[in-house]
Amino acid sequence: MLPALTHPSPLLFLLLLTFSPLTAKAQQLSSNVTDIPSAILGTWSTGTGAVRTGPGFCNPVTSTFTVPAATGFSYSFTADGYFEEAIYTISTNATYPGCLTTALIWQHGKFSVDSSNNINLLPEPADGRINVTNPCEAPLAVQYYYQTEKFAGFATSINSSGTPILTLNRFDGAPLQPMFLISRTPIILGTGIISSGIPSSQVVSPTGTSAAGRSRAEWGMILGICVGAVMVAVI
Repeated sequence: MLPALTHPSPLLFLLLLTFSPLTAKAQQLSSNVTDIPSAILGTWSTGTGAVRTGPGFCNPVTSTFTVPAATGFSYSFTADGYFEEAIYTISTNATYPGCLTTALIWQHGKFSVDSSNNINLLPEPADGRINVTNPCEAPLAVQYYYQTEKFAGFATSINSSGTPILTLNRFDGAPLQPMFLISRTPIILGTGIISSGIPSSQVVSPTGTSAAGRSRAEWGMILGICVGAVMVAVI
């Protein structure tokens, strides 16, 4: 039996405001869908590749994370329209340098690419997980996490060593940190609902109202650029 739904702490709200380089504007899967470009297929990761989708980052069944050796983010895209994302961030605090906020985020679900090359992600609401820690705050348990995303285009290239590169653009067109190809065969935990999480009908917003009851503008006021983010129920 899951515990009663609870509201995430203010720490989580503040953390989400720091995610602007990695998060994208909420968007349902586009109706103007085109074929999935083969160039984006596979598993991609930033930097040294410490953060990767698939086994070894998050287990949504047990609601546990394994902390990577370095921060970064990773995305996997399959030819039949499934995605997986893994994100690990550390946010500094100029006032209290010792109060570093770390966050681990995992989601998976379906995606589409429209005629403008926008990539639209629609996660499985029951499976998303987020874990936030800060030595200066009371510890938080792993929580459910749900955020639809839209990347406003992408670019692919090959570096001097012959490694393919994928750069996703934020909803405002600004490029994110480039990702390097880890495997052309996507490394993912699976498709469809993996965990026995709560049904999507029970997902609520951080203020306790239904997610559908707020406009994108209202979400923007609450969570900054992380529009559409929904966290519920301490696990």
